[in-house]
Amino acid sequence: MNHQFYRPFVVILTVLALTALTATVATASLLAQPPDAFDSGLSWLSLFIQIPLVGIFIWFTLQLLKLNREERVSRDSEWRSFLANREVAIQTWLTAENIRMASIVDTANNINVANIAAINRNTEQIAKQTAVILCNFAASTANGKPLDYKDIMNLLSEQLGERN
Repeated sequence: MNHQFYRPFVVILTVLALTALTATVATASLLAQPPDAFDSGLSWLSLFIQIPLVGIFIWFTLQLLKLNREERVSRDSEWRSFLANREVAIQTWLTAENIRMASIVDTANNINVANIAAINRNTEQIAKQTAVILCNFAASTANGKPLDYKDIMNLLSEQLGERN
């Protein structure tokens, strides 16, 4: 706990006790005087009691404002420090994330290049095999006899067997 916060209360209670003691003594002395002095004395006594109370109230309010201001300054500096640290952390994370994403993009590009090369090789092989099959088919039909399903399958198995 902050013991500085309780110090104003102790001062206020002390001043109030002294004011009450002074008012009691002043009232007792006024009661012993004639009635005319008593009336004018009560107005002075009232003023004598109220002035310290107003002073204490103003002093206490200023002390509370001062404590509040100090706490706000402390809180605001902690908040600014937190925001600065968070900004650094976010920038660090973004930098690492950019590097990671660039690596992923490079890997994906390399995979795409490899896939395109494989597709091109396969397309060339299919074109070659198709040309061979069509040539053999044309040669077989040039003999004048039409090919049946069994002949076509034999030609295909021969072509595929040569490739393997």
